[in-house]
Amino acid sequence: MITSLRLVDFKNFANETLRVGPFTVIVGANASGKSNIRDAFRFFHGIGRGYSLAEILGGKHGVGGQIEWNGIRGAATEVIRFEKTAFSLQVRLPGYAYRIDVGSDTTRPGMFRVIREALTRTSIYGIENPIYTTHPERPDPVRDQDDDLNLFLRMEKTGSQRKYGDRISVRHDQPALTQLQEHRRVVRRHKEHAEQVTAALAQMRFLDLIPELMRQPAFPGQVMLGDSGENLPTVLREICADPTRKETLASWTRELTPMDVVDFEFPTDPLTGRVQLAIKEKITAQYPPTEHRMAPCVSWLCWRLCWAKTPPASISLRKSTTAFIHPVCTCCSTLLKELPQKAPCGWLLQPTRRNC
Repeated sequence: MITSLRLVDFKNFANETLRVGPFTVIVGANASGKSNIRDAFRFFHGIGRGYSLAEILGGKHGVGGQIEWNGIRGAATEVIRFEKTAFSLQVRLPGYAYRIDVGSDTTRPGMFRVIREALTRTSIYGIENPIYTTHPERPDPVRDQDDDLNLFLRMEKTGSQRKYGDRISVRHDQPALTQLQEHRRVVRRHKEHAEQVTAALAQMRFLDLIPELMRQPAFPGQVMLGDSGENLPTVLREICADPTRKETLASWTRELTPMDVVDFEFPTDPLTGRVQLAIKEKITAQYPPTEHRMAPCVSWLCWRLCWAKTPPASISLRKSTTAFIHPVCTCCSTLLKELPQKAPCGWLLQPTRRNC
């Protein structure tokens, strides 16, 4: 799990460090930078998925033209802080620190390039040993970075190497972290370190729940909840197969949403064969999916299922979390106390309005 994030000249941040715990809530006024923190995490997520800088910042489409990745919000000129030429992002994970600096490409107007990068092993005693770096601390020819088309890395010394480790050349339009696997001169141990960090970055989830998608019937057998809330009926049906978990979920939903839930049912559409979600209430027996009551309920269900499902993400981010909390809820404090112990991953929440 990521334990800290440092932002230097990234969007509106001059130089800030965010410490991340098992449950972290980010609160701030409009336009204060909450979503920019999320963009920084998405940047690292794009690295974990093996994308180039152009794809991370601008978006990626598949072979058939479908969108596989939405780029970072805003114009390309807004990602670097005003009047600066580059930004720097750094994350710390258990045993590792990873830093990447990105600036404008002077040879290709409008494009970006990696200008500095380092992956470091860290010990519990604070000792850091670079696995690779573009800017070694001691005098080293690699520091000059005198090639406009490539980025040079100095690898950690191995075997009988005394003065320097291997010098590796990689493309500057993609993070080196995801290029090491294709180099024969990179030893297996270094590739394994890079693979562990890449996997941790790739496991992040970003929840942008859309009520219309959450309420849509799901194809039978779909057991992974989509980032926009897709497949909620089938995922919830799997959870509710256990009577104890079903009653626990209904109890939490009654306390935290406007609906007085007593049961969940999953009828099948006779025409399409897709699974639907029917939420039964104590008084109305079966309440129609109206927006003002249903949306907070299904939002809560999606959010709850994301940290109940396995395998867990290394870190999950949810925007406007308080939108589903009942205004007269009396157990919000209980929720905040329970999540750090029960959530199997790190959570970053961004409340945008105060509901309770």
